[in-house]
Amino acid sequence: MLNVLLISASLGSCSPTEGPSTDPVMFQVKVDSIAHVPSIVLGDTADIRFFGTVGTDGCHSFSHFLVIRQPASVDFAVWGKRSLASACPAVMVYLNGNTYRYIPSQRGMLQISIHQPDGSTLKDSLVVE
Repeated sequence: MLNVLLISASLGSCSPTEGPSTDPVMFQVKVDSIAHVPSIVLGDTADIRFFGTVGTDGCHSFSHFLVIRQPASVDFAVWGKRSLASACPAVMVYLNGNTYRYIPSQRGMLQISIHQPDGSTLKDSLVVE
């Protein structure tokens, strides 16, 4: 459904008189793993670090985290962008531990879910004392 909306939005932004859009192309990044402390005290900040490949050339870059917060869970989707440059540096681009700082609102087990481009979900948790 999200892909249909993105395609519709990109088709609607191009008119015959203006030519193709030069806006970057947005895409969801596959996250290979995350890292964080196993537990924190309520009121402290949990730094959640993300790892994975953003793209295969220097025209790719990390864009943003899409985050849905619930009292006992947090859901993520990681987004990248690709510029429409005619020449791109020959370099792999990685998440390299891009960090999201999360402050839990209640004690207990915090469920962490990372939604992947293929529809699967990477899951983890941490204890909030």
